[in-house]
Amino acid sequence: MSDMNNLSIVGRLTADPELKYTNNGKSVCSFGIANNQKFGEKENISFFNCVAWGKTGETISKYCKKGHRVGLTGQIVQDRWESEGQKKSVVKINVSGFMFLQDKKDEPRNVLDGEEVDSAPQITENPFDDGVPF
Repeated sequence: MSDMNNLSIVGRLTADPELKYTNNGKSVCSFGIANNQKFGEKENISFFNCVAWGKTGETISKYCKKGHRVGLTGQIVQDRWESEGQKKSVVKINVSGFMFLQDKKDEPRNVLDGEEVDSAPQITENPFDDGVPF
């Protein structure tokens, strides 16, 4: 049995995503995100390297740019290697799913079936609000 390794995080892209292809033709998208948390008056910003494979990576590469806000799900992975006799490692997020949230201008981006649309239905009241306090 393996240990649980699930992650959900929201952040803004720190640069435009880079889409590349492996020798066997599989696509991989690399990008970074910045996530900020507030603790009272103090703000802490953390930076994470991310990688998304296949269609997920291709979609992120096509529709996301520096500053766009995204929600990611995935796992934390650690790559290890040796270079010039020195052991090295890097921790990154292996993205398995994502959501478009807002772009850097805080304007909603609506994407339906891979195509950006001018508008989406707006929900003005909570359809699940049945008065139950939990």
